[in-house]
Amino acid sequence: MHLQNRLKSLLKRRVQQLRSLWNKLSQDGRNLEVVLRSTSPDLTGSIPVNDPLTYVKNLRNFIEPLTFKTTTIKDSSADNNDRATLRLSELERLLTTNVPPIPLSIAQDLARYADELLGLQCAYDEQNYSGDIGLHFALSSSLGHKGRLIATIIRLMRPINCLELGTCYGMGSMCILSMLGRNGESGKLNTVERFDPQYSLARERLQQRYGDSVSCHKGNVQDVLPDILNSVAKLDFAFHDASHTKEDYIRDFNLMEPSLASGCVVLIDDIQWGDPRFFKEDPKPYEGWLAVVAHDRVVKAVEINNELGLMLLS
Repeated sequence: MHLQNRLKSLLKRRVQQLRSLWNKLSQDGRNLEVVLRSTSPDLTGSIPVNDPLTYVKNLRNFIEPLTFKTTTIKDSSADNNDRATLRLSELERLLTTNVPPIPLSIAQDLARYADELLGLQCAYDEQNYSGDIGLHFALSSSLGHKGRLIATIIRLMRPINCLELGTCYGMGSMCILSMLGRNGESGKLNTVERFDPQYSLARERLQQRYGDSVSCHKGNVQDVLPDILNSVAKLDFAFHDASHTKEDYIRDFNLMEPSLASGCVVLIDDIQWGDPRFFKEDPKPYEGWLAVVAHDRVVKAVEINNELGLMLLS
């Protein structure tokens, strides 16, 4: 009877916890709808929205309640209490419990920018892919939750000198630069893209918005990265969203490593990706990710949603 009473008590507590969580989520959802209704643009205004459903979806992804699944695959930081390690611990907690929203004004700007690019119907052909710029942008860019993750990393880790390999159309760059500006530091981003029209479209828009805070470079990573690294201070944050192959991950990390500051955070996208439209053979990105994680300077490595890899360097 005593055990039965204990089980009943535990069940009752659990039901109360679930009810409380459901009430909070329901309230959050209602509050979000109020915000979306009050901030949605006038579709007939001077700058009409091209795709209103996708615009609202992107805006929602930037501000709605959100959590990520994280898996730690390497951790030798247990005895460290330095600022970078403490900030990374807080970042992990937020990712799994309550990812902070992107500030509304920035979220609206990001959603507007995405909508502008989604509306571009210029033809685009690459290897086994054929479509237009807007469709390729939707397929390849750091939209929604990925952009939210990047913004949260910049907010928590507070880098100053940043590098992005694979500008694509500039969504990831905008997330980095927008949050750098809010951190109150004179942050700087160098970004590399080898393809046009991605490079030209991103460069024009990024420099209009952020001026000298961003430098856009055109070319293959292995060709232009050494000169970039020779001209900048040690890097505090690097985002790898260039070619997603084992060889590229290893080569690019080895090129960057001497220029990565102690406490630098490195984010690698698409660690499990191998879209047959862009790869004739298995690119083995996950093998490359694991090879990079094995480097002696990597003190902690976390996989996020089985999609992105996050590392802290000593």
